[in-house]
Amino acid sequence: MLENLEPRVEVFLEYKGNVVMDSTLARVLMEVERRGSLLAACRRLGLTYSKIWDKIARVERLTGIKLLRSVKGGRGGGGAVLTREAKELLDRYLKVARVGVKEERTFRPPDLMVSGSHDPLLEVMVGSIRKLNPEAEILISWVGSAGGLASLMLGDADVVGSHLLHRETGEYNIPFLDRFWLKGKVYVIRGYKREVGFVFRPETMFSDETDILRRKLKIVNRNVGSGTRIIIDSLLQQAASKLGIDEPIEKIVRGYGYQVKTHIEVARSVAQGRADVGIALRYVAEMYGLMFKTICWEWYDLIVLKERYDKKLVQALIDLLRSNEIKMKEYRMKGYKFTGESGSIIYQ
Repeated sequence: MLENLEPRVEVFLEYKGNVVMDSTLARVLMEVERRGSLLAACRRLGLTYSKIWDKIARVERLTGIKLLRSVKGGRGGGGAVLTREAKELLDRYLKVARVGVKEERTFRPPDLMVSGSHDPLLEVMVGSIRKLNPEAEILISWVGSAGGLASLMLGDADVVGSHLLHRETGEYNIPFLDRFWLKGKVYVIRGYKREVGFVFRPETMFSDETDILRRKLKIVNRNVGSGTRIIIDSLLQQAASKLGIDEPIEKIVRGYGYQVKTHIEVARSVAQGRADVGIALRYVAEMYGLMFKTICWEWYDLIVLKERYDKKLVQALIDLLRSNEIKMKEYRMKGYKFTGESGSIIYQ
């Protein structure tokens, strides 16, 4: 066995004592250069999109340089390319590390890329499109509402599901477009309302968010960048203020660091006893036999890049949203509501 051991050296580039390039990021940047898409690069390498996005954002904060910029046009309708500084950083790393990634002869952009905040009904819709188009390559990446908008900015998504509430105006999603340089570049299509609330087991004594702080109930949290995480943080901060607690909520709330990416994972964690309470959709609470206490009804909208709007499967998804077929699902999936606005373009 010992004679078959081979040495392997990992090379890092550091800036002011912080690692800003390793073999993982180098491979990602090389794939972005080849494929013109961060999402496609992560898929090709089997990496989690949200983690790589966080890694890139961290390097950009540390160095003060942008690594990626979005572009328009091309077969996929746009995407992401490396900046000049990113190419220089990658070139410097490769000269030292000699990292190589196997070339592929051809690359065809996916037929449909869906990203954003997890939603079971959107999963059903995408599943229906998959059945009708078995040869199509369809990618889904649940990275949260904010992560989805970042995907649109980089051209790594065609359609994003989002439910970000702007508390100052009470408006959903549209006020956040400017933060991601998407103003005038997308259509916002009114989706449907979802019932969001606390989920907990029948034997758990729970009345409201103050119980999480008073009785030290353990929560299951959602990923940073998700609309549900914003709701959780807001409610817990209000509860702490009401109880006169000055400490940061992340230090006093049990389970605050236990994060999952979907409503189903929240319900499963509570049902299996890994957490006492979480925030999720009524639909998944019913699935897992959990108690449910309503917080609000929220809008879940679809946001589409204008330059991808005419793609065949993007149109298929929008047509399905507007169809009677999907509206019938509302009656079988508790906690969803369609209105006269559903399917209409509310921003362009």
